[in-house]
Amino acid sequence: MPEGGSQPRDEFLDDILPTTPTHAEPPKRGFEPWHKPRKQYVRLEQWGKETKALVRSITLRDGRPVRYLGLPGSDMLDIRVLHDICSGRNARLKFIGFDKTLSLPLNQTELNISGHEISALPDIHGESIVLADAVEKVGNTSSVAYGRMSDYGPFDVVNLDLCDCVAGHPPASKDSYYDALEAIAAYQVEKRADPWLFFLTTRVCAERVHPDTMRRFGACISDNYTKSPKFRRDIERHLGLDADSLARVKGEIDNGKYPEDARCLKLFSAGFSKWLLGIMMSSWWQMEMLQGYCYQVNPSEPHPDMLSLAFKMSRAPHRPTDRRGIVRPRKKAHTAATEIQIATKMLPQVGGIVNLDKKLGSSKALARDMTDSSARLLQSAGYDPNAYRKWVRQGCPSQSR
Repeated sequence: MPEGGSQPRDEFLDDILPTTPTHAEPPKRGFEPWHKPRKQYVRLEQWGKETKALVRSITLRDGRPVRYLGLPGSDMLDIRVLHDICSGRNARLKFIGFDKTLSLPLNQTELNISGHEISALPDIHGESIVLADAVEKVGNTSSVAYGRMSDYGPFDVVNLDLCDCVAGHPPASKDSYYDALEAIAAYQVEKRADPWLFFLTTRVCAERVHPDTMRRFGACISDNYTKSPKFRRDIERHLGLDADSLARVKGEIDNGKYPEDARCLKLFSAGFSKWLLGIMMSSWWQMEMLQGYCYQVNPSEPHPDMLSLAFKMSRAPHRPTDRRGIVRPRKKAHTAATEIQIATKMLPQVGGIVNLDKKLGSSKALARDMTDSSARLLQSAGYDPNAYRKWVRQGCPSQSR
């Protein structure tokens, strides 16, 4: 049936989100780190703002929904925010989510409750689903996870909101985020013509970044640093890394040590982004780095250890070329930017990654706005908004379930 028509509810969705909740009252839940006001800033100003801009710029033909791949968690907070954006554009949201924690009874119960709330929203597509599987499984193109992913795509937005590190595995590991990212990217470039968004939230610190992967990210930067004077100037200007400091940091990375330097978070951002750019450009797609954010999760870390990155992917302009001179000469067509040009253009964005702890800490009005916005969002997920505000006033202490 065309996506623009009325749709019966998917039987698999009913298996995950049954018609009648098994608990009349939701279990009492404590607040989690991702409930902090700074995360709400990411939801609104990164995921929400960029998704709104994308939806405005593309044509949703034949009433097709906005398609979303994410890791929603039991509260499904990302889905609630993006639903409001889609609803404001008279569009529906069709999503597929991955949540490997659904084998835990409490998480299943919470998802059942959230799922009924979400399915009752007017602009949620009836076939939307959350799978009890790890997104890493998508990297195996023979897996059930990949098959279900391909049934729901191609996607307008891919959002990997990780609690751990995207680069925690050694290179060439089975069931890694690397393979999942490559598989998703390959599927998207094959099936999609319009631009699309990729969001990534990842931990970045010494005990989580695998040294062999970090070496390869460092090599991505060294390649451009060696070949391009402009890249060298801009990496010093925007990342504060001159030749001597870059050599020292790279030496530590090559020796298997993640440097305890505030600039290393941005060096990781640059290295990961260049690696991802290489994957996209191999299929004649280009990548724009959007506004990124960072904040501190582990108070014992000397610097922010969580990154929220954003990218816009689009087809590179490319015209067939007659190298034998048989075709009549034409005016030079617009050619795609080179890898070094795009990588150099990303450096100001890497250097401009915003520390949200500092940003909200320096503006009481902004912190209050994000607290109020988060309280309203959490209230829609069954939390007590007054208890939430009290929790924030207390400094967001850790709470056990």
